[in-house]
Amino acid sequence: MKKILILLVGIFLFLPQGVFAARLYVLPTTIDVAEGDILSVSIRLDVQQDETNTVEVRLEFPDNLLEFSSFSDGGSLINIWIEKPQFVPIAKCQKIKAPCGLVIMSGVMPGGFTGDGLIANLEFKVKKSGSGRMEFLDDSRVFANTPDGKTIFTIANAGEFSVHGGDKSDKAAEAEDLTPPEEF
Repeated sequence: MKKILILLVGIFLFLPQGVFAARLYVLPTTIDVAEGDILSVSIRLDVQQDETNTVEVRLEFPDNLLEFSSFSDGGSLINIWIEKPQFVPIAKCQKIKAPCGLVIMSGVMPGGFTGDGLIANLEFKVKKSGSGRMEFLDDSRVFANTPDGKTIFTIANAGEFSVHGGDKSDKAAEAEDLTPPEEF
């Protein structure tokens, strides 16, 4: 019996101690908007096992349908922006099979973060009808809050949208405001 117990303890000591994992995602995951509307999405981070302190986000979107117009960081888990969310023109798309644009951002959370939180809210002006996806590029990264700052394995979930013709009065539902008010 002692040998079995010692064997089991030995096995558990040498097993990997958890997998680093983080998830970047877009909310809402699907949305229907009209031409001329503003498409609002939240870029979020979910880190449940390990603590992170830095994030780099590269988000591709079809710029024949959308035009990046602004961002807000009220309620963001980012305390220090290295690069505030901004549009960067790119010559060649990596994931989207259409003319595309890129929104980049990176920031730091001093003291670290574990949980699910808002990185930033992005707004896009809807140019014309069609459907598309917002895709996180493979070089989007989440870094562990450790001295070596190693990259945490990151899963990225895309956001999908469809644009129909017509004006705002034709829209079935308004986009929900997911940003809590800032504290005083």
